[in-house]
Amino acid sequence: MLPVVTLMSIAIALPNIPKHRVKQLLNNMNQGVSLVKLIDKTLGKNAQLINLRKAADIFEVELYKKWLNINLSKTSLNCTNSKEVLRELSIKAEGIITKFKNREKDPIMENPHKWPAKVVAANSMYRITRTILLSSEVQEENEQTYDGLFEQLCVMIADIVAAYLTNLPMV
Repeated sequence: MLPVVTLMSIAIALPNIPKHRVKQLLNNMNQGVSLVKLIDKTLGKNAQLINLRKAADIFEVELYKKWLNINLSKTSLNCTNSKEVLRELSIKAEGIITKFKNREKDPIMENPHKWPAKVVAANSMYRITRTILLSSEVQEENEQTYDGLFEQLCVMIADIVAAYLTNLPMV
């Protein structure tokens, strides 16, 4: 669930994506997310997975277009291209992780499964944005690239939701 919400947050924050496409993504995801949450809660009884679920649950993406109190619409308006958005989200996420690690000196907290939900969410955002930035597919910015990255994110989200739905018979 956490990767789905993180990818949705990135897609919403991309600049120059028509509002109707973002709204369509959110509407489609609202339907899929309810099933994914049910599957996740039923099959994911492991204590380590509970923290991941909490991290996914704290998002206000669906309703308010926010990620950890960061307005994704504002980020979209302030950045001129998708690379800038990815860098901005990566920097904010890294800041949350760094602040936590500097404050928390307990060696047990080196294990990400013990981190608070907000830090787990930030770690997910950091890793996903850095991976996208490092991939060769985000190159020169033009309208086709904006649309292409948005489409890639939508496909990734759909693939993850489809993988969850394969577990539906076990629920």
